[in-house]
Amino acid sequence: MVIQMKREYKYRLIFGPVILAAGIALQVFYTGIDELVSITLIVIGVVLIANGVYRYIRYGELPERDERTRKINAFATAYSWWTTMVFIAIIMWLNHFSIVNLNSTQILGLILFVMGATAVLFKWYLMRKGDIE
Repeated sequence: MVIQMKREYKYRLIFGPVILAAGIALQVFYTGIDELVSITLIVIGVVLIANGVYRYIRYGELPERDERTRKINAFATAYSWWTTMVFIAIIMWLNHFSIVNLNSTQILGLILFVMGATAVLFKWYLMRKGDIE
């Protein structure tokens, strides 16, 4: 039995194990290399495999995007952007009044996390709601 799947899923399921194996090989055989490189390759490989399997199970041969999902994604991104701007203003005031003392790496990490998390949360919420009015 041959499983039919979209080309992009096949690429993820082919390149994911290759990148994963490369990361494991770097970790095992090359002790002089920075561990961050091999760990990053391992994570990328696992994410590609998991994403390919997830998308195949969820969508199969159906289209992943239509007008409704594009509209929801656009609104979720806009809501996430505004939430991130408010978060940046709050962090700026907290730092200005010395309520919290964060360095630039911590601030950028928090902003990155808030931006990604709110985008996912808004997309999830709007998908469950059904549509944008």
